[in-house]
Amino acid sequence: MSKNKFNFFENAWNKESIEQVEAADNNNAAIKKQKRTNTAIAIFSLICALFIWIYACSVSTIDLKYQSTTVNVKRVAAVESKGYKVEYNTGVKVNYTLSGTIFAISQVPAKGVDVYADLSTVNLSEITDTKIIQLPLIIDLPADITCTEKSQEYIEVVIIKNYVEKTK
Repeated sequence: MSKNKFNFFENAWNKESIEQVEAADNNNAAIKKQKRTNTAIAIFSLICALFIWIYACSVSTIDLKYQSTTVNVKRVAAVESKGYKVEYNTGVKVNYTLSGTIFAISQVPAKGVDVYADLSTVNLSEITDTKIIQLPLIIDLPADITCTEKSQEYIEVVIIKNYVEKTK
């Protein structure tokens, strides 16, 4: 029995056993290195996926339709203060479609954007009595958004010079 114990200790410390232990340690180190490499690759893949998603969102365009938006006429009070009367259909509604990137469209309020006609472009000195003017509709849009479709381009406005309201 003592010979077997001696053989056990001799085998435990022989060159082949030491090489097997070193190989096992190297194998464990290789596995740890492989795990670190896999973790780094996974993190890098997630970062790349995030950048691809951001790029796709910033380049992709979508259309957003708005219906029955009321048209306002601006600077009516300024024109009327000069002795003119401004008349127009206050019930005019316009449908329009906006096109832009997902990020840009997400900045548009849910109610839509302001659609209006501006009387500041009208030359009042040309009006002698009554004049019907077609004013272009203006849609205030952020820089990255375009209007691809409008149900109408103009609104008719009647301007009457020297208008005096009749009282009964």
